[in-house]
Amino acid sequence: MPVQSDSAKHSTYWQNVNKPFFPALSSNMTCDVCVVGAGISGLTTAYLLLKEGRDVVVIDRERLGVCETGQTSAHLSNALDEGYVKLRSLHGDAGARLACESHTEAINLIEKISTEEKIDCDFKRVEGHLFLGPQQELTSLEKELEAIQAVGPQGVELQSETFFGSVNLWPSLKYPAQAQFHPLKYLTGLCEAIQRLGGKIFTHATVVNIESGKPAKVTTAQGFQITAQSLVIATNVPINDRITIHTKEAAYRSYIVGFRVPK
Repeated sequence: MPVQSDSAKHSTYWQNVNKPFFPALSSNMTCDVCVVGAGISGLTTAYLLLKEGRDVVVIDRERLGVCETGQTSAHLSNALDEGYVKLRSLHGDAGARLACESHTEAINLIEKISTEEKIDCDFKRVEGHLFLGPQQELTSLEKELEAIQAVGPQGVELQSETFFGSVNLWPSLKYPAQAQFHPLKYLTGLCEAIQRLGGKIFTHATVVNIESGKPAKVTTAQGFQITAQSLVIATNVPINDRITIHTKEAAYRSYIVGFRVPK
């Protein structure tokens, strides 16, 4: 049985907003598509399916936005953590280019949805900068730029100087058209749009069993079942595959600390 995410035990800056309340699943249901996971991936999938006229039910084991989406840096970027030098070596030019295009399209989609649905989520286009690490040489940025020019984001530049206020942080790669937003405000607006389109959202519905096929069946810890023609698993880690994915994932977490600095 899935255990509670450690993320759900802690609050972040993003969670200090009024979030909608969704009831627990209390009966068996039938739908076109059942989406498991009410983070940004699951809710975006539900929204797009509803726009196509599908009957969609979304379930999540926690409250809205307390896990991965609520723990995010809120940084929307196609400057990927692995870097395009490594992505090309792992997946070739076609795979690295697909990674870039998918992240670029994701940023554009969030901007499009927030505009069309009038979601006030502080979305803003910003520049991104990649700096040298303590043990790195300028050549590492030059190699990354070369890889980017082959398959990556458009308009990336190598800057010999990068100023943050009056402080010069020296060389960096400047990525245009990145973005930032308030993820929980965005999720709240997305939920409103989903409900307006006829979608149903349930929380505190922990999935304990999945039966694939046509139809697929999802059973919750409370014993209720959702029968659907299609099933989307939009959890941080797939809950229906305990071997293939889990044994290849490294368990780690990055931390961000925010604070005000006196003038």
